[in-house]
Amino acid sequence: MIQLLSKIVEIHGRRDFTKEQMQAFQEKQLRRLLHFAFHNSHFYRQLYLGRGITEDMLDTIKLSELPLVSKELLMEHFDDVVTDKSLKKKDLQVWIEENPDTRNLYKMNL
Repeated sequence: MIQLLSKIVEIHGRRDFTKEQMQAFQEKQLRRLLHFAFHNSHFYRQLYLGRGITEDMLDTIKLSELPLVSKELLMEHFDDVVTDKSLKKKDLQVWIEENPDTRNLYKMNL
């Protein structure tokens, strides 16, 4: 409950951000996400390193210099993209076929 209240206060505080403050906040969050992907996704780590993009560059690299990733490429490398190693494309495909009710949650016994 305390975490939820803390998050609400944090979000509420951003509603009065100037355009520049919001852009700086978004930039910081994006850079955090790039580092997370680099550390936790084999696909992104290999993609970046293969293009000469090292972790220390993630704080300053222009977004236009990051390699584009298509949906097809993501799906082709799904098991290496996801950061939760318990998720496997093959298992998800089977589960989707066997569970047409979209209210059902994957790996949840409710």
